Amino acid sequence: MHIPFFRRAAKAAPRRELLAFASAMASPLDASAALGSGAGYPLLAERCLRHNPVAFRCVTMIARAVASVPLYLQSASGTEITDHPALTLLARPSPLVSAQAFFETLAIHLTLDGNGFIEPLGPLGAPPQELHLLRPDRVSIRAGSHGLPMYRVSRGAQTEDIAPDPLDARLPLIHLRRGGIGAVGAGGVGRGQGEGEAALAAIAAHDLAGQWNSALLENGARPSLALIYEPKDGSPASLSEEQFQRLKTELHTLHSGAAKAGSIMLLDGGLTAKELSLSPKDMDWLAGRRQAALDIATAFGVPAQLVGIPDAQTYANMEQARLSFWEDTVLPLGRLIADGLTQHLLPAFGPGLSLALDEDAIPALAAQRLATYEKLSRADFLTEAEKRAAVGYGPV
Repeated sequence: MHIPFFRRAAKAAPRRELLAFASAMASPLDASAALGSGAGYPLLAERCLRHNPVAFRCVTMIARAVASVPLYLQSASGTEITDHPALTLLARPSPLVSAQAFFETLAIHLTLDGNGFIEPLGPLGAPPQELHLLRPDRVSIRAGSHGLPMYRVSRGAQTEDIAPDPLDARLPLIHLRRGGIGAVGAGGVGRGQGEGEAALAAIAAHDLAGQWNSALLENGARPSLALIYEPKDGSPASLSEEQFQRLKTELHTLHSGAAKAGSIMLLDGGLTAKELSLSPKDMDWLAGRRQAALDIATAFGVPAQLVGIPDAQTYANMEQARLSFWEDTVLPLGRLIADGLTQHLLPAFGPGLSLALDEDAIPALAAQRLATYEKLSRADFLTEAEKRAAVGYGPV
C-alpha cells in the first residue's frame, strides 16, 4: 500500500493556520484576482459575516448545522468502526482547535468561497497527527510540472509551493471544492465557487437600504419640517450667513436624532415651519430591503422563514422549512466534506475506509425517517435484508 506523504511536524514546521471565521476579516481585494487565487475571500467574509445580519445568520446556520452532524467510519465491508486513529484525529484535529470549531470554519470557507484547504501534519510515511485549515485567499493554484497543479501557500510575507507526488499525483494538501464557475487551473483542477459571491449583489442592496433607513433616523426619522423665512418688516427674505449657520447648528444639536424626537422648537420672528412627509415612492426602500433579504436567503439555500424575514412563509410550517434546509443545503455540504476526507485523508490510515454522515442522529429528519420505516414495514414484497438496505443498514 502506498501511503500518501504529509508534511513533517518537526524541523521548520509551517506556521499553523488556526483560523476561525472572525480572523478572515481583511481589506477588500480585487475581484478579478478572486477567480485565480481566492483573493476575494476577505471581501466575502467582510460583507457576509461582519456587516450584513441576514447573510451572517444564513452562513452561521449552515456552518453550525454541518458541524453538528456526527461522522461515522466504516470498513470496506460496510461494518462500522467505533475505535480508530482516524476518528481520534477528527475528534481533535489539533491541540488548539476543537472538532466543532474546525468543521464550522471549514463549512464557512466552502459556503463563502467554494474551497476548503486542509493541511495535514505528521511524520513522513505515517498517518497525520494534526489537521490545520488554510484560509482560501492564502492558497492559489498554478501550472506545475508534468501537467500537475502546483499549490502556492502564502504564510505572511513568505510563500511556499506544494507539489503533488509525481508517482500518484497525491498532494500533501487536501483541497475540497464545490462545483461552480471558478477558474480552472493546471491539470483541470480549478477553484470552486460558493454561495457568497452569488449573494453579494443582494447583500449590497440590503446594506444600502439599511443605510437609507439609518440616515432617516439620524434626521428625525423623516424630513419633518421646512423652515421658511418670511420677514414681516419688508426686509430681504434671506438669512445672513451667520444666521443660517446658527440656525443649522441649533437644529442639528437640539432637534435631530431619535432621542430628541418630539422636542419643542422655538422659532425667531419671520420663521414659519411647514410640515413635510415622504412620498410612497420614497418609502419603497422597505419593500426593496425585504426583497434583498429574500434574495440573500435564496442564494445561501436557507428558507426565509428560518431567518426571520417578516411575511416570508415559503413553506406551510417550520417543520417543512427545516426539512428543506437540511435536505437541500446542509446534507449536500456535509456529504462533500465526508467524501473529500474519505478520498484524500483516509488512505493514509489504511485501504477501504470511508466516512459518512450519521443522518439518523439529525433530529430534523426524525419524522421523515419514521415515515420511511413505516412504509417499509408494510412492504410485504421486500425481504428483511432489502428493507435494511433501503435505509442504509447492512445485513444482520
